[in-house]
Amino acid sequence: MINNIALKAIFLLSLACLLTSCSSDDPAPDKGPDQALIRMHVTPGYYNGDAYVVITDMDANVLCAQKIINGTDTSYYATDDYAGETINLYVVNQTPPYYHTSAYLNIKRGSDWGPPSTEGLRGVKNPIKIKLLNIPSFSYLTYGTNYVSWTASNISDTTGRTSFNYIEAGKAYAQVIHNGEGKHGFFDIDETNHSATVDLSSLQSSVKKNVVAPISGVLSGHFFLWGFETVGGYESNYLFMERSYIGAGLDVFYPSKSFSRYRSSFSYYTDTHQYIEVRDGSLNLDYQPIDFNAEIVNPNPANFSATFTGKFDYFYAYYTTADNKTFIHVYGAENTNNFSIPDFSGVVPMPKLDLSAFTLKYFQLNDLDGFEEAGNYFKYYSTKPLVTSARQRIVNVLK
Repeated sequence: MINNIALKAIFLLSLACLLTSCSSDDPAPDKGPDQALIRMHVTPGYYNGDAYVVITDMDANVLCAQKIINGTDTSYYATDDYAGETINLYVVNQTPPYYHTSAYLNIKRGSDWGPPSTEGLRGVKNPIKIKLLNIPSFSYLTYGTNYVSWTASNISDTTGRTSFNYIEAGKAYAQVIHNGEGKHGFFDIDETNHSATVDLSSLQSSVKKNVVAPISGVLSGHFFLWGFETVGGYESNYLFMERSYIGAGLDVFYPSKSFSRYRSSFSYYTDTHQYIEVRDGSLNLDYQPIDFNAEIVNPNPANFSATFTGKFDYFYAYYTTADNKTFIHVYGAENTNNFSIPDFSGVVPMPKLDLSAFTLKYFQLNDLDGFEEAGNYFKYYSTKPLVTSARQRIVNVLK
């Protein structure tokens, strides 16, 4: 009889064989670079805990399974020849007791793939103290720096909200909104004394723009507006407004001074959907209806199906268990209106997936201006830029 120790040894040996069931970086002599399943670029520190890549064909047959090493560029090859043009890529990331399975469906074989590296904001300085003077009556008071801001709806909200980091060469900022009018001002930062005095009696009139959801049945929403400018080699980002609203829209206030770049985010909710439009570039606050949608036929990740209308670039489905410890993330192109998530617990070290235990929390359709991917492949996490003009339209199907 085989004892438990022997069984465990056999299991670990089998697992080791499975996790090296594909070759990487240095293919066999008969495999050229053009035969790679995919080349993954993983930035240092990107994955917490252990992460494993599993690559399958379109029938869920495993072509490759291997542990991911942060900070590496790795080409993965199937042990056996695979002539198919399309693969599914799965990443199993675990920091027990939390487990994430991310599925990227319908990727073109041989693609360069990987989360693009991003740099943090440059020139961030230690906090300054902001002193508010001559505070008038207000409905909303937004104040802060070119790095972080705070919005108060009554004077008590400002208590203790006086310390703000800032970006070098920027200014402090404040905007008061009251009785349907807005006033704003920019104030010098005393870098020697690490402070800024914000005198609200010296504000000038803000531009006012009424922003309205372009569809009927809207119950509420949320709005953000930032302005960006580069001074002294550092990019400042001022949050002009952040506001939840009830009804179909709201009045937006911002400085009359022009900025090199703006970013806005306008979201609005109906009984069953959330719509979001994010714009980055010139200031444009006029909106048209988003012309794509989804109807979910079967939400179960074991046999998901949906019908789509309109044109979009990719979807994102988010699942979780009742204890919020195990998660499934699914990304796919517009043509992928059904999928079945495999259980890789026999391939990588993870708990067995009981797909019936997962609930679909939200299903999101995304459309990007200038999306570069040709055909029906999914390639959102690409090392190459995807967007030529920055506008993203999102529909979350909530029901």
